[in-house]
Amino acid sequence: MTNFNQKTVAVSLLMFITVIAPTLTFGAVYSRNTEKQIGAVETILATCWVGIFFSLFSGMPTVIVGSTGPVLIMTTVLYDMSKSLGIPFLPFYAWVSVWTFGYTTFTAFFDLTRYVRLATKFTDDIFAFLIVSIFILNAIGSPFGPGGLLRYLDPANKFHQDGEEEYEGDYSYLETSLLSILLGLGTTATIFFFRGFKTSSYFCNQGVRNNVHDFAVSTSRLATLLLQSSRAATVLTCCTQITTAGHRCCSNLDCDSATWIHQH
Repeated sequence: MTNFNQKTVAVSLLMFITVIAPTLTFGAVYSRNTEKQIGAVETILATCWVGIFFSLFSGMPTVIVGSTGPVLIMTTVLYDMSKSLGIPFLPFYAWVSVWTFGYTTFTAFFDLTRYVRLATKFTDDIFAFLIVSIFILNAIGSPFGPGGLLRYLDPANKFHQDGEEEYEGDYSYLETSLLSILLGLGTTATIFFFRGFKTSSYFCNQGVRNNVHDFAVSTSRLATLLLQSSRAATVLTCCTQITTAGHRCCSNLDCDSATWIHQH
């Protein structure tokens, strides 16, 4: 297979992880803003076939194609407009997409993009700042928003409701929020740590350092998933009892029948 090597595998994994996470997040927001007419499944399918089509026919296979904040805002405005006009949303949205396709085809046919050179660097920087800000704010989220790390600080979040039903009273949303935020920030810190290997003095082979750098995102995400699913993570909210000898932490959420794993 042509150009099937370590670099292409690393880039493919990076693009998959980069695309799937915001796709799921935006899918949940789409579902809420459009009253479930567009959801996560539709967003994943659209991202999949559009990404494949774009990679095969555009000549730019490493361009990340996926949902963005401006498109979400436009979709929300179109949904509100369709409700106010009393017309079905999905056909209206489809015709908007058809006209958009026509405009972009017209632009490409007459090479109107050549006039982009008339735009200053300031315009490019402002747009880049907007996109970066949207992704960072979506990752951080809001305590009362549908996505992001800070959403776990809301005790009424559906995630906490499911946890309370599962553990039947032995559940603390604050401890779960702390663990979630630590995992999110820890993943980011681990990515930067591994990506720094390329210019570091670790190991004695530049090829090994390049491999660690290329698979930084994939390795960090896999390590986080293993930590999240491990028993150590699930018992972070273990019960602590104060005794005359100090405190002790159990390895089971039921402290009465637990096996103590630390005592002093």
